[in-house]
Amino acid sequence: MEYLDLRRTAIEEICPSIAVMGRFVTLDYLRLSFTNIQSIPASIKNISCLRHLDVSYCERLESLPQLPSSLEELIASGCTQLETITSFTLCRISRDWNKYISREPYDYSYQGEALLFTDCTKLDQKARKNIEAEAKLKIHRVAYLYSRKILEGRIPNDIIHPLARIYLPGSEIPEWFSYRTTGSSITLILRPALLNDHNFLGFAVCSVTLGNAVECKVFLEEDLVYTNELKETSFYWDGQTPSNEHVLMSYDSHIKIKLVEKLRELFNLSTISRVVKITFEFSPHNYIKKNGVSMVCVQDQDRPLQGIGTKRHKEEVVVVEELEEQEAQRKKKNIEQCVLSNQLT
Repeated sequence: MEYLDLRRTAIEEICPSIAVMGRFVTLDYLRLSFTNIQSIPASIKNISCLRHLDVSYCERLESLPQLPSSLEELIASGCTQLETITSFTLCRISRDWNKYISREPYDYSYQGEALLFTDCTKLDQKARKNIEAEAKLKIHRVAYLYSRKILEGRIPNDIIHPLARIYLPGSEIPEWFSYRTTGSSITLILRPALLNDHNFLGFAVCSVTLGNAVECKVFLEEDLVYTNELKETSFYWDGQTPSNEHVLMSYDSHIKIKLVEKLRELFNLSTISRVVKITFEFSPHNYIKKNGVSMVCVQDQDRPLQGIGTKRHKEEVVVVEELEEQEAQRKKKNIEQCVLSNQLT
């Protein structure tokens, strides 16, 4: 059995031995939405084929156990009593990173990665940190499988480009987003050669928003290069705006691909020494409180959690706000020196 749909049934408990029952060892999609279950058995981590788990609007669900590393999509929106989440797949991945990212990229059924926790406002701090850590891994899996291999010519450009989408209650940009600002836009200054580096897989973006959908426009200098609409697209979303601030994280391989295409129109990437501005603009502006961007880079195989925002690439990028602050400090210092000089004379 590959698909099991128990949504809107009277089920209140999942059999603890589900992972060893012959019918379920090949389970790919488990749908439990709108049921009265309170927990998921720990044995679910052993269902090695499970890619989709939907527990949305299970309003009595209080906790989630460790889940299998094969999982690509977890929909838990509307689980208003959900408080605790075990550390997902981190301990397993740290031992077996190569297996985690070895999914065959020619699989056209692969839609990307998603963690959706809309209105799960009771999540404790540890659960939120676990989600943020898992988000980092899922973003890197999408980036590695598609952005890198597309640029290497190993898969065609015209296939579907999967996304990574993570949505959870919160008011802070995760710390692993290297560049963070308040407001609805952020501008980076970098050398074009960085974008042509195969070790650089693109950008992850993040915003703190009051809405379910965010549009991210990417500009190179003054030219619009790409528009990406980021949505909390759980199957049962009723269109209502969440009552609290939520953090929306995303990765789209198209961002790097379109930037490189545009740069190749304008410059010789192997010889250019100038810098360019890349602006990420999020809307609707009145819903966006904060935003962040992080570079996604090839993993160091011995340190699988260090592949986003690595120091070597961070040194190649400057946030415009930082430059403006440095310039303001320089002017202030010059004024102070002039005042001191006048006093001495």
